[in-house]
Formats: sequence, structure tokens, C-alpha cells
Amino acid sequence: MLVACCFVLAACSSMPNLDPALADVSPASLQAIVVRANAKSSTNASLTAFERDGDSWRRVHGPIDAVVGRSGVVASADKREGDGHTPDGVHAIGLAFGYATTCATKLAYRTATANDRWVDEPESESYNRWVEGDPGVSCEVLRRDDHQYELAFVIEWNTNPVVKGRGSAIFAHVWKEPGQATSGCVAMAREDLERLLAWLDRARQPVMVVR
Repeated sequence: MLVACCFVLAACSSMPNLDPALADVSPASLQAIVVRANAKSSTNASLTAFERDGDSWRRVHGPIDAVVGRSGVVASADKREGDGHTPDGVHAIGLAFGYATTCATKLAYRTATANDRWVDEPESESYNRWVEGDPGVSCEVLRRDDHQYELAFVIEWNTNPVVKGRGSAIFAHVWKEPGQATSGCVAMAREDLERLLAWLDRARQPVMVVR
């Protein structure tokens, strides 16, 4: 019996990472959220959060139900403005934002006011940027009339550098309703997003891996 137990423990200690997508994450990142669409054309996805534990990873949240863009997931090189795709790859997690003045998170947080916009006009000098006031071009209102941006965080897609037409305003946010696709963002239930935000820590260089 002792030999059998030792064998099981040895097998567990040498288990590979829980998700092969984690192999693409930089050693500097200690938190990773993996989003897997059911198929490239599917808008339904699962989301699982992992924390680096020495030389491997351990699961801390999920899997939970999520949705991606109405056109599914696309290779990052093929992502274009307005195509309804969520770009694949490893993306840094940036600013958190929402309607409240504070948020339980270790990400940088900013309150979205009725005056705040995110520019999605590729020809604008402010393309894929948060601006205050009406920029006079196509943009997203960040304090919407619904609950979708009540809590959110920025997925750093096409932000540094910004390339015209490669896509803008890719966020993780509250879904409009269960199972309803987005315009390219990743969305989930509010309670799931709250748990993720409470866990996320900018000092740990978190990333989102979309597959």
C-alpha cells in the first residue's frame, strides 16, 4: 500500500500544466485567465483562472460560462475593426473600470462617467483610447444605460502600439444576458467577474489567453 501511495504522489507532482495554453504565458506573469471557445465559430466559451505555483500552475477559479464575439474567435493577425471577432493569443490585462467609485480589485480602477468614451474610429488620432467628452467620431459610451460596463476590465488588444483598423475596445465585462454574444469582448455573469476582479493583481502581471 505504501508503494502504491508513493507512486500516486510522484505522478501528481510531475503532472503537466492544467491547460496547454499556459505554456504560452511569460514567466513574468503569475496570473492567467484562459478563455476557450467551444469552437472557433462558437460564441460560447469556458473561462478558467490560474495562478503560478513555482514551476507549474494551479486552478483558482472556474471553469465558468462565458461568451465571446458574435463571430467567434479569430487569429490575432486577422482581427479587424467591427468584424465581431475576439482575437486569440496572450493579452495583458489592464485597467479595471465601472460605474461605482471604488472596486474590490488590485488592478488600477477608474470610474466611468457619462462623459467618458472609447474611440473606435480607425482614422482618429484617439483610436482605441479612452477619452473624456464627445470626440466627434464613432465611439463607445463607457457609462451605458445597461449593466454591461457596470464592472469591466481592459484586455490589452491593439493598445501598444495602436494599429489603425486592427480592432478596439476589447474588454471583459458583464454579459447582457446569459449566453448572448458580444461585439468582440469576453463577457460573463457579474458574480463571476466580481470574483475575478477581487483576485486580479496588477503587480502579478495578469494576462488573458484566448483560444
